[in-house]
Amino acid sequence: MLKLSGCLAVAAAVSVVSLAPATASAQCGDIATSALNIVTENLVTGNGAPFFTAAFRFAYDLETSDVRDLWDYYSPSSPTYYEHILNGQYFTATSTLVDANNDGIADNIAAGDILVINSSSVAPAYGGHTVVVVGDVKVLSSKQNPITLDTQWIVPIADQTGSTHGCLSVGGTNYNDSRGCSSYAAGAAPGTAYMRVYTNANGEATAYNWRVNGSHTSYYDQATRPFTFGRVTPCNP
Repeated sequence: MLKLSGCLAVAAAVSVVSLAPATASAQCGDIATSALNIVTENLVTGNGAPFFTAAFRFAYDLETSDVRDLWDYYSPSSPTYYEHILNGQYFTATSTLVDANNDGIADNIAAGDILVINSSSVAPAYGGHTVVVVGDVKVLSSKQNPITLDTQWIVPIADQTGSTHGCLSVGGTNYNDSRGCSSYAAGAAPGTAYMRVYTNANGEATAYNWRVNGSHTSYYDQATRPFTFGRVTPCNP
C-alpha cells in the first residue's frame, strides 16, 4: 500500500499559472493549482471525478497505480470518492461550514478541497459529480432562488462538465462560468465556475445549487442528491 504522506511530499510537477488559488496557504493548494492548470491548458480529462483524479495526480506527480493504492481504482467515480470521504480513507469530510471570525468566509473549506455529489436513484437518476474548490467560500450577500431561511455560500470551483454553472453579478462582482452562461456548453470541457451551497442555522450543509444564478430546477437537498466536502489527508503543508 502506497503511503500518502510519502507521495504528497513530492513537489508539484505542473507549472504555476497566473490564476492562482485565493487561499495560497491551503493544505491542498497544489491540487487547486493543478486543476487551474488543466483549465488553462484545456486538457480534457473526463467529466466530474476524472477531473479531480487528474488534478491530484499532476499536483504530486503520481501514476494511476498510486491512485488505485489509495482509493481502490485507477480512476474512481464520484460515488466511490463520496464513500471514501465519509469513511475517512485518506480524506477528511466536512459537512458543516464554520465562520468563527464572522467575516463571511468559511474557515474550514479551502482551495484544493473537493465537493463531491453522490449518485442518486431519485428521478431523474444521477451518476454524481466532483469539483475542485479553487478559492475562498464566501457568504452570498444577495440570496438567489430558491430563497430559503438557509445561508447561501458561493463556492469557486474548477471542473469538467457539459452542463455549465451559469453566471451572476452581485455588487459589481461577476461570478461567471468560463465556458459560458447558457445551461449547456458546446461539449464537455474543463472550466472555472461557481456553485451555491446552503447551510442551516447550525452551519450544516443542507442543499446545493448547480447554477450560481437563481434556479429552482438545479437546486438539490441532501435527501435528493447527497453531497459533502472532502480534503485529501494528509496534504503537503
